[in-house]
Amino acid sequence: MSLQLGLQLFTVRNYLREDLEAGLKRFGDMGFKNVEFPSYDPEALSGEKPRIRNVTSQEMNEMMERLGMHMISFSVPVPNYVPETLDCNFNWDAAAKYAMEIHCAGPSVSMMFFKDRDEVLRFADYCNHVAKICKSYGVKFIYHNHFQEFQKFDGEHVLDIFLANTDPDWVKIELDTFWVKRGGVDPVAYLDKIKDRCILIHQKDLSRECTNIDLLAGYEGFVGQEKFSDAKKDEFIEVGQGVLDIPGIIDKAREIGSVQYLIIEQDYSRLDPVSSAQASYDYIKKFFN
Repeated sequence: MSLQLGLQLFTVRNYLREDLEAGLKRFGDMGFKNVEFPSYDPEALSGEKPRIRNVTSQEMNEMMERLGMHMISFSVPVPNYVPETLDCNFNWDAAAKYAMEIHCAGPSVSMMFFKDRDEVLRFADYCNHVAKICKSYGVKFIYHNHFQEFQKFDGEHVLDIFLANTDPDWVKIELDTFWVKRGGVDPVAYLDKIKDRCILIHQKDLSRECTNIDLLAGYEGFVGQEKFSDAKKDEFIEVGQGVLDIPGIIDKAREIGSVQYLIIEQDYSRLDPVSSAQASYDYIKKFFN
């Protein structure tokens, strides 16, 4: 599959709650034919994040067909701390079955915090178990990084430990290049390092006004939610307006060959969400003609 463009719907989350299909059409008409949901609820779109709520796989397929769109993936609502996740009894069979039925890459975990190397290894074991469930439905398990995966335990990056201890065929990475940069690592070089473990990329940009790019520089403590808040909302900026090497990331993704989608995601913006999505699309579309 050649590299395709997508939109993470967290970018435009407030435009999907009243009428999901009308909201999706708005961004499909903008040019985004592939979308990714930020949260999935197997029982029941509401709350702070849009959720696939009471939309069956058949209904989702019919809606996507009417719109000429495709769902790339969706994240699952597990806790962000390893011990809590291991004890949460999330219904992975339901999520994997839904992913299979809507023909998407697979379900993902969008964030985790790690206290030490042992927690990384325990989480890797958990993900291998989940991947076996996903494999039985013919879909992948996907992990999405932030900057904390570039802290080091015993001299190794968390994400490197995770990759070394998970099934390379069924545990894949959705690499968020903004957060790789905030972890003090070059996104293009890291893509080249992990190669086919990466199947999805999240793309936003980092403001040129940001003075503390490496959030881990000189920090030795636990990276939890409090430390995570060191990333300020005004440091996020639309694709092509910041310091990230967007052409280099796209070229490397195409060179690797395993990356299926480059997905625009704007966590926060000084613009309204629609203008933000439009600005990123207007820049990035020249790479997808």
